[in-house]
Amino acid sequence: MALTKEGYKIRLLDKKMEKKLKTFGAISIEGPKWCGKTWTMLNHANSISYLMNTETKTLAEIDPDTALEGERPHAIDEWQVVPAIWDAVRFAVDQQPGRGQYLLSGSVTPPDEGRLHSGIGRISTVRMRTLSLFESGDSTGSISLADLLGGIPIKAGKSNLDLNDIIALSCKGGWPVNLSENVESIYEIAGDYLESVITDTVYDDSENRKKRDQRKFRVFVASVARNNASLVKNSTIHNEVQQSVEEFSSKTLSSYLKSLREIYLLEEIPGWYPGVRSKARVLSSPKRFLTDPSLAVAALKTTKDALKNDLSAFGGIFEGLCLRDLLIYADSNDARVFHYRDNSQLEVDAIVEKDDQTWGAFEIKLGGRGSVENGAKSLIRLRNKMVSTGCKEPSCLVVLTATGIAIPRDDGVMVVPIGMLAD
Repeated sequence: MALTKEGYKIRLLDKKMEKKLKTFGAISIEGPKWCGKTWTMLNHANSISYLMNTETKTLAEIDPDTALEGERPHAIDEWQVVPAIWDAVRFAVDQQPGRGQYLLSGSVTPPDEGRLHSGIGRISTVRMRTLSLFESGDSTGSISLADLLGGIPIKAGKSNLDLNDIIALSCKGGWPVNLSENVESIYEIAGDYLESVITDTVYDDSENRKKRDQRKFRVFVASVARNNASLVKNSTIHNEVQQSVEEFSSKTLSSYLKSLREIYLLEEIPGWYPGVRSKARVLSSPKRFLTDPSLAVAALKTTKDALKNDLSAFGGIFEGLCLRDLLIYADSNDARVFHYRDNSQLEVDAIVEKDDQTWGAFEIKLGGRGSVENGAKSLIRLRNKMVSTGCKEPSCLVVLTATGIAIPRDDGVMVVPIGMLAD
């Protein structure tokens, strides 16, 4: 019997994990701390080793095989604190072939040293993020990404969420620990989380593991949050940070970005290269955003009330929320998320593409007739450009909004509030 915790809320990733447990000898779940990795492992495991336990860690450092002991499927929590466990699991799967033997979770990308093999064919890696609005129960889920990619038209309907709700949910974030809370303190979770990252867990790249300058890193994270979900150049962030701190080099910036990626707090959406010979030169800079909208709110030291009065500042935070949800829903459909920008100044916020080149395009707008119209124009322009160069027709063109009504428009564009979307 799985070790499911009481009150566990099923995640969209659970279905994917069930499939992978029937295919691979082991699964590695990667994602930020507190996103629910351990709870999800317990939903599929019959035993578990906690590597954050001092005694368990010490034994594993002496003999990694001790962490593999237990009824299978056996879970190993935070395996990266003893990197040799990866190879021990890989070897165990080779020696005793079988599906679904081990589950690993990790919240930090481990160093290359100590891990000799990739695990290809033995260990399959999945990515977990914070809860999407559908997983937290805040989205009705009446419109599915699967249907959109399948070319199924939407029906008109109204979102249950208003702008105040969307702002509050962005401040609250998708942390599972907040699900059972209904008090003002839930908005402090992300701030405490971010502060612990800055003060306790972020180091430079030197061999002596010297802690970074906390003030510099704090200013850096605030700059990333200020440019959340925009196609900002490294030089822009570098210049912003330099205005507040001294001796901030481009090498330091690269190191700081790497640190956020290693603890899964920074998402990078790659540029889309459609499988056609387009005359437009596609630009490939990644679109970056903090993995949960509450982190951007905390980094900017803003509040619900302040964001209500500054919707231009909230725009990037909202786009990050939508991109997080699209990543989760796309993963559930074995699809990937990109953005599009070319040298003709055409930009589209998100492209969701499956392996068979089925694709849909999404523009993200807070709402308002003018912004929705602008989003629709960009989507239609992209569709016409791609079709003219031999690309297959998109399955859907969608303007994702914060609130309002789901509407199928006469021009083929669909308006979908994020509070109605699911996988």
